[in-house]
Amino acid sequence: PEALPALVRMLKENDDRDPWLRHAGVVGLAGCGDATALLAWADDEAEAVRLAVCVALRHQGSVEIARCLEDPASAVVVEAARAIHDLPIAGATAALAAVLNRRDQQDPALVRRSLAANFRLGDRAAADRVATFAAREDADAKLRGLALDTLAAWAKPAGRDRVLDLWRPIPDRGGDAAAAALSTHLANLLRGKRDDVIAAASRAAGALGLDRFASALAGVATTESRSGAARGAALAALEKLDAAGAATAAASLAQSGEAALRKTAMQVVSRLDPKAAVGVLDALVAKAPLDERQNALRALGDSQAAEADAALARWLDACAQGQLAPELTLDLLEAAGKRRGAEVVRKLADHESKRDVRDPLALWREALQGGDAARGEQLFWNHEAATCTRCHALSDSGGNAGPALDQIGERSTREQLLEALVLPQARIADGFGTTVVVKKDGGTVAGLLKSDDGKVVRVQTPEGEVLDVPASEVAQKTPPVSAMPPMGAILSKRELRDVLEFLTQRKREPGKASGH
Repeated sequence: PEALPALVRMLKENDDRDPWLRHAGVVGLAGCGDATALLAWADDEAEAVRLAVCVALRHQGSVEIARCLEDPASAVVVEAARAIHDLPIAGATAALAAVLNRRDQQDPALVRRSLAANFRLGDRAAADRVATFAAREDADAKLRGLALDTLAAWAKPAGRDRVLDLWRPIPDRGGDAAAAALSTHLANLLRGKRDDVIAAASRAAGALGLDRFASALAGVATTESRSGAARGAALAALEKLDAAGAATAAASLAQSGEAALRKTAMQVVSRLDPKAAVGVLDALVAKAPLDERQNALRALGDSQAAEADAALARWLDACAQGQLAPELTLDLLEAAGKRRGAEVVRKLADHESKRDVRDPLALWREALQGGDAARGEQLFWNHEAATCTRCHALSDSGGNAGPALDQIGERSTREQLLEALVLPQARIADGFGTTVVVKKDGGTVAGLLKSDDGKVVRVQTPEGEVLDVPASEVAQKTPPVSAMPPMGAILSKRELRDVLEFLTQRKREPGKASGH
């Protein structure tokens, strides 16, 4: 403990300039003093010292780190929030939840963790804090939307943490607390200035069953000055609270000039009046923007009306005759696969029987066109099973076990990209195939085959070391094998289509030289 003053002095002199010294100071503090001793410097005039004390308390897992949430410096408060939520330090969760509406501390990293802390507590006081934050016009709109989504999920929390995506399940606790809290602010939220917040408020109202606000939601859905997304969210919520009112509103809104609203209205009509919807959906498939044509086919597949079978059978005929846009093929096949009508089943089987067995990509060709690049981007960065960024880098972020994908859309055709996704062994990028070299003396070298010029075999080991093995010493060498798993076994065809579209669009911006 007698080392503490010297450590503090060093941290103050360093003033966060050298991260190595800062880290050494933090480890020193955590190892030399208990929480009581460290808190003696929690109010030091130097922010670098207070920050080091906070991180040292994190190392100790001490509930006393809650004291750091009162610090005037945002960096210290955010560091304390990360420690309490991310480790977690359960005994300080209530303190983290309480800082949500501190107007002097609105760093997104803090707000997200404070929302998560309130979500975990789950009582009425916690719900009130979240609803109050959502109602604040001075708060960031995206964070307000996150707060409303938090209330919407209150009754049956997903098993994964809302910040880190780690498995931290919370028992179901009903939505009464969230419903009561949101009810206090919902009328004002639905009259607010931000359409994105109105959309989130509508989703929460629907999820929590706030049927006394049905008329207010109907008002939002039919207000032409609002965005299509906000009006669509209000209509979707209205369907959950007042089906008859939603059916009446949706019938007129299905012809709206706002694409987002039109899509939602058609979905509502399809669920509430399936027979009437079939004709409209059929017409949309024939002539509408691509995403709406795709949605219309999916809606036909989900329709409860028998008339949908006849419509899909006609579109299967058009596909067989080459009269259907290739961007719609996957949606048609998926929709037809949901039907049980004899004619649709027969025609779908006929389509499948005509796949070219000599074509290794035959099973996936419908994923070549029609993807959504925005959804593909989310899958690329966030899909838990595919974990693309573990091996591939994009814009200097990601791994290096596979080739970087910047401008991949210029170097590869759609077909080549699809092949790389579903048949990674077909073509292995130079320098990224795994090999095992057996030497004549019995030793082995395994790793990425970086080069083989006939004289020297160069291999990069999993530890990053590059080894050169003279060809004269090689007894046996396995052919390069891709470490990438076949994505067709991990992603659905629709997800493959979206990722493919995202990768196809990775091209050099006009007027800029390529850095690769």
